[in-house]
Amino acid sequence: MELGYIDFSEKKLQIDKIYDHVRYYYTKALIALDISQNNKKEAMELYKEIRDNLKVEYKEYEKTKNWKLIYENKLYLQYKDNIVNAYVKPTNVTAYRSLNGNLYDVYDYMQSGFLEYLRGKNKIDLDIIEEMIDKKCKVVTNDFLVFEGIITEINIDNGYLIIRDFEENNKLIIKNINTIDEKEQ
Repeated sequence: MELGYIDFSEKKLQIDKIYDHVRYYYTKALIALDISQNNKKEAMELYKEIRDNLKVEYKEYEKTKNWKLIYENKLYLQYKDNIVNAYVKPTNVTAYRSLNGNLYDVYDYMQSGFLEYLRGKNKIDLDIIEEMIDKKCKVVTNDFLVFEGIITEINIDNGYLIIRDFEENNKLIIKNINTIDEKEQ
């Protein structure tokens, strides 16, 4: 997945775009760390994808034309610093022996300044969850895994919901859901 960079010169920047990028890096790093326990090659491929995206953003944010825009906004500056650190601090980026440490660095730098957001700023309300049936949603678990798709079934009594995404039907336990947001169709 190619993220691209955030254009800080836009008059109205959507904060959600920054949060989406943070969550992407954070989640990908966690997934790759988990995969690396059994499959270093696949984890390295995920890390390469992360690095490629970090490189694009790093190169853009280090340009002189962006400095003033970034340094005038605390959120932009925090995000830029996280990208720079996640890109330049890892060592031996092609070595399997450094893989877990480098993935942990990405995970750690991405939560810096964004931990409250990553923990979930909008906990789900069980009273309104039933209104989400057949709507396209973005669901984030307590493990920071992200699922996007249409909720096809909600069973509050048994404590789960099923969300249909493009690849499969995912059964999620309600108590493991951190946030759920309706997406525009």
